[in-house]
Amino acid sequence: MTPSPTANAAPVVEPRGLTITSPNVNNDEGTVYIHGSPRTLTLTGTAPTGSVISLYDGYDYDGESDHGTRLASVTTTSTTFTLSYTFAADAPYDQFLEVGGVHGKTVFDSSYFDAVFDAPTSATPTLDTPASGTAYEKGLLPFGLSLFAKPVDFTGTGTPGDEIELTVAASSTSDDESGFGGGLQTDEIVVADDGTWSGSAWLTYGDVSVTASQVQLGGTDSDREITVASASTNPIELTTTIPAGTVLPPTITKPAYPTDEGFQSVGGGVVASSTTPAAGVSSTAVEPKAALRLFAGTGSAASDSTAIASTNPVARAEARVDRLRAAFTSKSKARVSPRDEVSVSGGDDGDGAIADDGSLKVTGTATKDAPGYLTTTVAGTGTPGDDIVLSLQSPKDAEAFFTKLYPKLFAAVSAASEDEVFPVLSDDPGTVPSLLPADDHSIRVGADGKWTTTVTLKPGSYLFTDFAVSPSGTYSVAADLLPVTLVGKPYIATASDPAQLAFTGSNSGPEIALALAALATGGALLVAARRRRRAE
Repeated sequence: MTPSPTANAAPVVEPRGLTITSPNVNNDEGTVYIHGSPRTLTLTGTAPTGSVISLYDGYDYDGESDHGTRLASVTTTSTTFTLSYTFAADAPYDQFLEVGGVHGKTVFDSSYFDAVFDAPTSATPTLDTPASGTAYEKGLLPFGLSLFAKPVDFTGTGTPGDEIELTVAASSTSDDESGFGGGLQTDEIVVADDGTWSGSAWLTYGDVSVTASQVQLGGTDSDREITVASASTNPIELTTTIPAGTVLPPTITKPAYPTDEGFQSVGGGVVASSTTPAAGVSSTAVEPKAALRLFAGTGSAASDSTAIASTNPVARAEARVDRLRAAFTSKSKARVSPRDEVSVSGGDDGDGAIADDGSLKVTGTATKDAPGYLTTTVAGTGTPGDDIVLSLQSPKDAEAFFTKLYPKLFAAVSAASEDEVFPVLSDDPGTVPSLLPADDHSIRVGADGKWTTTVTLKPGSYLFTDFAVSPSGTYSVAADLLPVTLVGKPYIATASDPAQLAFTGSNSGPEIALALAALATGGALLVAARRRRRAE
């Protein structure tokens, strides 16, 4: 009998890439939940034979190497693989991980996900002082820095070693424009060995509610959650008002940064109060927007515009600090004559583009009446009946002027140590009245709360701001700073025109001291973000 022929085995089809088959790390939530002990993550999948598959810590990625710390790896001996790693019982319960692989010179696309393990929940702390209903009064600082003056102290009890987070929320009836809700915790608060804690927070104007929660932090960078954050305490209600007789600073609305995607304002602007305004403060006044503008896609910023939209609040905060550095370091290197147009790259060619130094590009109009100069419109809002006094100076001149005008503010900034995140600011900038710019009564806020004027300037770099002057002659503090690069082709003087000095470019000099105050705001963002990695 002739034996039957033996069927040939089907050829093995090698996968063309890396696929994780279990667990489903590419689900819509991007999170894998693992229950029980030990905290073992087991991955199975497919890849070409001979591939090296690795599991990395995604949190400690430094932005320079290709990956974070490698936790485990396996070299495949077939087209399937299993890769396991056990996390310590006292490690952060939420691990952000990357699975990647290589086969020869081929690098596979990585998968990123959160692995969340069971963890205990911290007990709710107490929030003992101040008492609910306490009211505070806080003066205005220039440049919209009012939020960062006179922080309020809080005390309570908790679990020794846990970190306290104060959450400040604006009243539902308040029109908060600060970008921080109702305020912001100033720095880290750790419960002492005796179970007590104390810390402070900046509060916006108006009514706010404050709660406290606690969490145990640890891990390689000491700011990842070991426990699940506790429930919040019952809220306490606090109110901050502006002193009676204060003149509110106006707002420049033209020129202005775009308000579309990628741009937003954050800072310490005045917010409307749900309570009756202090005497002498107009209830119809238009509150100033935030002082410190955060720019996406500016030339010298280290992070690209996508960082602002990141789901990681720490990445967003770091990107915002970069924007601040770029925005307040107006260092144009252009050196031009009145025949030239100042070169600006980045963005488009129209008004609203962002110059390489982070300033706002404004295209001026040439006029034969002012060879070498350009005209442009400046407009804004303020309290009806107030005069407006503009300050349109080069960054270097602005630094010199405002350092003398507000000596206490800049002394506090200069006195801050290099390792101090925030300068200690009072609500008194130490204004020297004799240095305030003269009011020529040429610009007045109309009954509709609006004002406008035309200015004539040489092309170059400027810091725009303004003051309001009440009918009685009382000045406001300087409003938000607006970095502007004025561009265009001025009218060229002929032989019959008066001689004009050649424009030699920006004289911004070293980074202005205001940048330190700006970076304090950026640092505040970082502190706020550290314990909110899973908040968004």
